[in-house]
Amino acid sequence: MNKEFDIELQDSRLNDSLAKELCDRAIDLSIDYSEIPLDLIINNDLIKEIPIVKTIFSLGKVGFTVKQMFFIKKLMTFLKEFQTGIIDDEKLSKFNDEMKTNDKYRGKVTNQILILLDRLLSDIKAKYLAKIFIAYIGGKYDWDTFTDLTIWLDSMALMDFKLFDFLFNQTKNIKVSHISEQLSLDKYLILAAVQRLRNYGFIKVVGRTLGQDEFNETIELSDFGIDFYRNCIKIA
Repeated sequence: MNKEFDIELQDSRLNDSLAKELCDRAIDLSIDYSEIPLDLIINNDLIKEIPIVKTIFSLGKVGFTVKQMFFIKKLMTFLKEFQTGIIDDEKLSKFNDEMKTNDKYRGKVTNQILILLDRLLSDIKAKYLAKIFIAYIGGKYDWDTFTDLTIWLDSMALMDFKLFDFLFNQTKNIKVSHISEQLSLDKYLILAAVQRLRNYGFIKVVGRTLGQDEFNETIELSDFGIDFYRNCIKIA
């Protein structure tokens, strides 16, 4: 009999298990979880012995859907990125103390992470989520900004990250039409990415002549966008 595996994201056991992983940093960091094929996620003995994965197994039924396997993969990708990140010792200690002594705060943090991981459509976004979380713990963003950034992350297209990379490495501002030419990508895809990043405050327009269309706008990353890229997107 093959029943559908169903993870209850709001189950307190899963929240408690995630809180423990965030504080204890105990997973195997030698494994690149993002590279493991989905069908091997639940058949890898090392992964199955990880406490939070054991918890997920205990919450489900026999038989895994692709969605549930992908959730585990995103979760492990997030945890590895988080546990290999650099956080000031004092701020990390303060975070750990709050997680261990404040039930309301612990629930708020774990709920936000679990819900976002469940929604994200790519494991690379799970890495970015971890980096945003690290920036939050490090004091670069307050909780409300962290929450906004995670919501924006969920809605961003992979094209947006390519545009981020391109603009960050530019030595001067550039026209939207020139970006399309240099990246050899459809100008409307580029324009859509530009508009999304502008809506989030990551891009600013620095030049546009009256009567020109949006393709002739001159743009660059805003200070907020540069800071976000360095903290949360750039891969060292």
